[in-house]
Amino acid sequence: MADSHLGFVDISETWNQKSLSLTIFYKNDKVDMIMTAHVFNENLDKNYPATLSYNVNTKLLRENLGFKGVLITDDLQMSAISKHYDLKQTLTLAINSGVNMLL
Repeated sequence: MADSHLGFVDISETWNQKSLSLTIFYKNDKVDMIMTAHVFNENLDKNYPATLSYNVNTKLLRENLGFKGVLITDDLQMSAISKHYDLKQTLTLAINSGVNMLL
């Protein structure tokens, strides 16, 4: 088990398409907000963790899955992010990824 409070978490080997089965909740307007995780999946984005990923936040969640609610980051000062990106990089990547709120 890994903890993104402590460092980078790579889920590339364990994530699968079944993980998207929760789409039924927000496609039926039961979810107004999703918090992104500081996890990395090279199958979804070869460069950035989900919180900072345009591929995840805009292409996957918004365009492919049709999520229309609010996307919020987890704490951007957690080690998984702060050990790899400076504050300016973090803010720029997060905003450009398509999230609505930054923590």
